[in-house]
Amino acid sequence: MNKLPFAPLPPKLMERLSKYFYVFADPINKAVPSLKSDLAQAKMDIDVREYISIVLITALFYLVMILFVFVFLGIVLEINLFPINIVLALAFGAFMMVSGTYYPKIVAKRRMRELEKNLVPALRHLLIEVKSGVPLFNAMAGITKGYGECSQEFKRIIKDMNTGAKEVDALNDSVKRNPSFAFRRGLWQISNAITSGADIGDALRAIIDDLTKEQITAIRRYGQELNPWTMIYMVAAVIIPSLGVTFLVVISAFSGALIPKIIYPMIAAFLLCFQLFFMNFVKSKRPAV
Repeated sequence: MNKLPFAPLPPKLMERLSKYFYVFADPINKAVPSLKSDLAQAKMDIDVREYISIVLITALFYLVMILFVFVFLGIVLEINLFPINIVLALAFGAFMMVSGTYYPKIVAKRRMRELEKNLVPALRHLLIEVKSGVPLFNAMAGITKGYGECSQEFKRIIKDMNTGAKEVDALNDSVKRNPSFAFRRGLWQISNAITSGADIGDALRAIIDDLTKEQITAIRRYGQELNPWTMIYMVAAVIIPSLGVTFLVVISAFSGALIPKIIYPMIAAFLLCFQLFFMNFVKSKRPAV
């Protein structure tokens, strides 16, 4: 399974300890009903109760760690940090709990982008194979390599069919465990064509045309969104820092006041953090084509 990136103990030990927290996991499971599907779509092969229990253990570990750290600091500095200690420990424990519960959704979104990145080329390959007279099973087997996450999913479909599952059942199972709506639409079209006896090639051509138009629209929308974000970047990362430093120098020259030395490292640190954030933000907005 994909373990939590901030889990404090080895996965095997966390799995053994999780059994003692099942009683606390059930209410959380009812409060977050989408967690089961998020785990399946993130390809995290783990029971929901066990996963919630692991998240609880992780949150409890960091809560206790924060408590001990601040108690130690209070003793060393001879300061009463008890109120701050309790508030920070509870806040950090709650943050770890929420982020751990949300983590499968993040993994599922990453997988969705990987699925959609190669979806149109994979379906186009499948269309060429089907139109050439190749059986659907062999055509799907032909795209189990070279198309990233799409190939992995079709490999799973082929594996299910090799173990005795019908084509329609294998495709429907894939639909249930996939986070990408575009990928599910493609499988629905194939499944409906098989069930109704329609031409699979025509169904594939229709979904490829629709997905291609959607990708073109997404690229145009992305280009339009870049214009205001570029302006914000220029203002926040170029104009304000340069004018701000110039303003500080002029003020200090007229008033005789010294500029604290910490100001310039703080400005540099802000620019570095802002540019890293901005690059990641723009990358996350980029369509998966």
